[in-house]
Amino acid sequence: SDSESKGLATFVGTFCLPSLIFGSLCKINLFSVNWKFFSAILVTKAVIFFGVLLVTYVVGRKVNKAGLYAIFTTQSNDFAVGLPIVQAIYGLSNPQFQDYVYLLAPISLVILNPIGIIFLEIGKQQDNANATSSSRLTLIWNVFKSISTNPIIFMTIFGIFGNLIFGGTLPTIIDGFLTTLGNAFGASALFLLGLNMVSRTRQKPKGSVWIAPVILIITKTIVTFDVLTGLGTTLMGRSSGPSALDHKDANVPSFFAGS
Repeated sequence: SDSESKGLATFVGTFCLPSLIFGSLCKINLFSVNWKFFSAILVTKAVIFFGVLLVTYVVGRKVNKAGLYAIFTTQSNDFAVGLPIVQAIYGLSNPQFQDYVYLLAPISLVILNPIGIIFLEIGKQQDNANATSSSRLTLIWNVFKSISTNPIIFMTIFGIFGNLIFGGTLPTIIDGFLTTLGNAFGASALFLLGLNMVSRTRQKPKGSVWIAPVILIITKTIVTFDVLTGLGTTLMGRSSGPSALDHKDANVPSFFAGS
């Protein structure tokens, strides 16, 4: 039923996923991370984000739609879909690839998505005919409330600081509690994903409604993948030291992060 699926969504999005992100970010060895590869993904997602934002606004003059489309093209379901694939294929041969799945979350959740939220709130105020002179304060408050009340976003921020505070090792009690909730995420998220897909297939959009989603999907998969693979491979070829990925291995995380 709808109430049961909403309860499962609350359990997954409010408890399991934030616990998984926080615990994983706290335990990542930041000194073994290839920051050039991280920078390549940051630049690529920023280019796609602001490019879609600009084009959508120029074409449609809709601020809220521009923010929504920009978030769509850079936000991906890394944890529910991408992480199980990476664990199954590279869990033994290249376990460090799993760390990048967690480490790349702050790019969208903490850096880019809040910008999109700002545009959504601006569009909401523009649609409100009764906007007053206090609209700017209302905008700031709504953006702050949207970010601060989102458990995924603030647990990502706390996870970064937690890594610096705990030095990459969580206390046993905290680690055990977070691990238990995090372990429940995989199966629950995939089940919820299938449930939502089945329920939404009953609503079949017609005509030109398909045009925008198709263009955004092409941008999100093909364009992002091509840009990131080229930029990531170039930077990886110049990397050196213990945190470097070789030129061949650079294509693997670039493929998953870009597609």
